Amino acid sequence: MSGIASLSPMPVDERGGFLGKSLQMQLQEQSMIAKVGVLVFLSIMLTGCEIELDADLYVTDIEIVHEQPQAFQAQLAIEVPTCKSEKIADIGPKVLALFDANSNATIAGCNNKGMTSLLGVVFEGELTSGEPTRDLTIVRVQTDENTAVLKPVLNPKFMQRVNALLQENMQSLSFKSTTMTVTLHNDRSDPVSYVVPEGWIDDQPVQGGFGELERRQKVKVRGSNVLSALLLDGSRPTIMRLGTSK
Repeated sequence: MSGIASLSPMPVDERGGFLGKSLQMQLQEQSMIAKVGVLVFLSIMLTGCEIELDADLYVTDIEIVHEQPQAFQAQLAIEVPTCKSEKIADIGPKVLALFDANSNATIAGCNNKGMTSLLGVVFEGELTSGEPTRDLTIVRVQTDENTAVLKPVLNPKFMQRVNALLQENMQSLSFKSTTMTVTLHNDRSDPVSYVVPEGWIDDQPVQGGFGELERRQKVKVRGSNVLSALLLDGSRPTIMRLGTSK
């Protein structure tokens, strides 16, 4: 388990978001960026349907994105009525049409998770320190020599295509039905420090939460409704700040 501290527990709504709070706050930082794996998880709730996006990032890529963008493998899992092959043959092309050609999306299969059937799609996201170009991009911003900030970005055209699919069921993309989760894995020998503006850390609500991961430890961070609203608005909210301890 990771060590976790929080400035103060905050009231949350039924979806785990914070209401009426700003993401801007003073955050205490520690030293240099560590070699880490980051699992990004974004879920968009459709009517009777769930979409999950996740991706693996490593600090070896984070450290060299100033030279050129780095592709990473990501996966989308969308809830479908059934995993029967005839139904997947009908739904599959609609799901693949959500992605731009440079995402290289392919159907990865269908699995049952309890009472839910999930259709998987493997695709490429991009890690960059420049302008985002992919359907899912994580922008790394170096605020100083000791701190790296991770900012998720969804391509506006990707969101338009998701909205088009939602509108078939008379729905639209909303921050109330969108959540984003990051699972941070420390795979280096030294500790890794992290700061979370607001959200949930290992299912505990926090504002200005922070902690430290030893080697091979991990932490799960879920963003608030405020982060989701900014993400869908085209802003670049901070999901996490990273550093190392001396």
